[in-house]
Amino acid sequence: MDRKQRRSLKKTTPPVSAAELQMLFQQALRLHQLGQLTEAETLYRRILTLSPQHADSLHLLGLLTSQLGRNEAAITLFKQAIAINGQVAAYHLNHGNALRNMGRLGEAVQAYDEAIRLKPDYAMAYSNRGNSLIDLGRSEDALASFDQALRLKPDYAEALSNRASILTDLGRAEEALASIASALALGANFAEAHYNHGNALRQLGRVKDSVASYRRAIELQPDYPQAKGMLALTLRHVCDWSDQGAYEADVVQMIRQGRTGIAPFLLCASPQASADDALKAARLWGQTFERTARLSPASPSTERRIRIGYLSSDLREHPVAVLAVELLERHDRSRFDVFAYSTGPDDESSLRRRIERGVEHFIDIASLSQRDAAERIRADGIHILIDLNGYTTMARTQILAMRPAPIQVNFLGYPGSMGVDFVDYLIGDPVVTPFESQPFFQEEIVQLPHCYQPNDRQRKIAGTAPDRADCGLPERGFVFCCFNNSLKLSSELFTIWMRLLQAQPDSVFWLLDCNDVAKRNLQREAEAQGIDPARLVFAPRLPIEQHLARHSLADLFLDSFPYNAHTTASDALWAGLPLVTLAGETFPSRVAASLLTAVGLPELITHRLADYEKLALALAKDPERMAQLKAKLAALLPTAPLFDTLAYVRHLEAAFERMWMLWRDGNQPESFRISAQDPAQGA
Repeated sequence: MDRKQRRSLKKTTPPVSAAELQMLFQQALRLHQLGQLTEAETLYRRILTLSPQHADSLHLLGLLTSQLGRNEAAITLFKQAIAINGQVAAYHLNHGNALRNMGRLGEAVQAYDEAIRLKPDYAMAYSNRGNSLIDLGRSEDALASFDQALRLKPDYAEALSNRASILTDLGRAEEALASIASALALGANFAEAHYNHGNALRQLGRVKDSVASYRRAIELQPDYPQAKGMLALTLRHVCDWSDQGAYEADVVQMIRQGRTGIAPFLLCASPQASADDALKAARLWGQTFERTARLSPASPSTERRIRIGYLSSDLREHPVAVLAVELLERHDRSRFDVFAYSTGPDDESSLRRRIERGVEHFIDIASLSQRDAAERIRADGIHILIDLNGYTTMARTQILAMRPAPIQVNFLGYPGSMGVDFVDYLIGDPVVTPFESQPFFQEEIVQLPHCYQPNDRQRKIAGTAPDRADCGLPERGFVFCCFNNSLKLSSELFTIWMRLLQAQPDSVFWLLDCNDVAKRNLQREAEAQGIDPARLVFAPRLPIEQHLARHSLADLFLDSFPYNAHTTASDALWAGLPLVTLAGETFPSRVAASLLTAVGLPELITHRLADYEKLALALAKDPERMAQLKAKLAALLPTAPLFDTLAYVRHLEAAFERMWMLWRDGNQPESFRISAQDPAQGA
């Protein structure tokens, strides 16, 4: 058949009637609803061959394409449908969903707004709009959007669940729990609802209940990264190691597969995660923040003083503030203008008041939206913004993502990379961040000469120490201790501790009483290993001065691994208590080694589990050696670099000046080390 004959045949083919098109469309729709996507796609495309202007087919083909993960192609199809008939609200809703999947959040909000304009009672559009606003860092606006969805549809379980999620993020867990309880009462039985329920319960300290919620979420959706990550972390918190390792292994594998939604903090305590895994987890987590719309570039003044701003939710009775308070007080005011931006609660503690007095400008931005907070920092003309949270609880990473300052620094609160392009530097030292580890950090490494961790030489120890009976300790016998949070404990290390108790019959192990569930699990684990549970003694939380004083009753602090003691290690050393650590290959597993090096006790650093156990037992069996070790530590404390706060501040200031000089001269951030001999040179 030649071309002329084919053209003649085409002209004589009868057109498809409207009824036939509708029949094909209904057939395609049924296949789509049944999940037979390949067959449905074939029919939608056939309809569009017969009638290219069939807007409903363009729209549903776009929806199907988006469901298959081809969001760019879906967006093109939605635009074609809207061009034919822009008055259908659902077209704009699904267009917004595809845009959100692509990270084009501002455009997604505009699409949802158009859907709402066309259909003012469109509850789903308000709810989906709220989800995009969360990703944009507009938490309060997101909450208002969810509230409007619920005014329109009070029994909207998904909106109630989403509302609970944002309330939890805002630290309003009681309200979040009420919202998610309403969703569950309505019969919500989707995985995300139970996950959000778990998060609210966990924030309220109801860890046992949160575990049950996370497990239910995983039952409903076995391949749920967020739920598996939070379950693994919470099981660590309660020292339930029965299946914790299996969930953690799943999480690490998901990260290696590029799955998003897993909080990087989990990997700090995971012996199954490498430094490369930690960086990958941070990059995956940071992708959401990198979608945040940035402020227009700031033009900081070139005045004589460098304006530095510390951003933190922990400027209160918190380990980070305990370490940093004297640093904030001792900055050279002739060279630095010091701001502190608090994003957390005011606990009205003496430490909070000391911080407020210790800086020139203390600004409480806890009630501000992410954008308003970033705008405030930008308006203050901050040259260097120092984030003290990283990826820890109550972090406001979206403020950093908006780039309110030209130089942004990851410091102290989080032992690892944030994996994003809007944080330029990480403050470390030769032990925790040797330059050969640079491939595992997206930020440029800045090494302080001794230790990255500051300390407060004004930290008081109560004048009167309790006696052993007051603390539930036996009158005689060796006291091992570890006052780390329960989430840092591990089955492998606990087994070693129990072997030490077996080898030293008159000994006990003194632990921090973190929660009742962890306490019961640890006692049960000890008994299973042949140790009388009464040989585990649990210390209640006390004010810092009294807590430091009771350290004198212990003989030896044994560190956790791979998530070392941080502030608790400094506490022990400051109180004169020697510490044995096991150093690994990641930042969190090398912190105590850094502290011991800076205090002058490198002989207490081990690098293998067998050596850790051997050293701890040798010290416990040698009272004279222990006495010599404590005497050496006492002699070192007055002059050790670890507690020379003024020298530390000058080294950190030299680092800030070097960062500012590089930026001012138009250079890219670069790694560097500060010299101990002449900090002003920043060599």
